[in-house]
Amino acid sequence: MHNPEFECGYTGQPYLADEIGGFMFVPPGRSKFTEKSWGYYGMELKNEDEFCAVIAEQVQALLKEPRVSGFCYTQLTDIEQEQNGIYNYDRTPKAAPHKIRQAVNPAGPR
Repeated sequence: MHNPEFECGYTGQPYLADEIGGFMFVPPGRSKFTEKSWGYYGMELKNEDEFCAVIAEQVQALLKEPRVSGFCYTQLTDIEQEQNGIYNYDRTPKAAPHKIRQAVNPAGPR
């Protein structure tokens, strides 16, 4: 419910993107859990390079915004109905770990 009396103006508070990602990618040699498995954006990503590229593109957009202080990638792993994790349901990575790391942290360790 919108209640204007609880609103405050922007005075420099940090922004946190608390749910980014959600790209469905089913690696070669794997299959959807069901025909109803899904991910956001309706993309049909074909390989780990495409998968990492869309993650990197989303991260880069956030990094360009000076008011964004952080982000949380969702989902970390696939679940029964959503196949949009960085890891498969069995916790194996969907892409080479160094490619995932580069996509979410292009500047490298700090």
